[in-house]
Amino acid sequence: MNNNIVITDSNKFESIINNFDQVISNIEKVFEKENANFKKIDNTEIWTSNLQQCITNKYNELSSNYNDIDDSLKTLSNFMKNTLNTYKKFETEVQNNISDNTSQLDVNS
Repeated sequence: MNNNIVITDSNKFESIINNFDQVISNIEKVFEKENANFKKIDNTEIWTSNLQQCITNKYNELSSNYNDIDDSLKTLSNFMKNTLNTYKKFETEVQNNISDNTSQLDVNS
């Protein structure tokens, strides 16, 4: 698999990364809130029923994937950040080389 990214607007790309990071943060907050809510429901010392068991099973099924999903999203975010940083370094080098070549051309003309 080839991961080619062409950045045509680094500011917009950076904004997308920031928005993506905010979404990840929001997902984490929702998961923490729902985890706290679930702990209130899943108190077998207080009550137990078929519904409680059904809720517990579904919660366990869904929450078991959370860490993998969270890690994948953070990995993608880091990949985009590294790509942007590499692009910015490259762009700076190109600009510096252009400036150096221009000054050399001016001197030799």
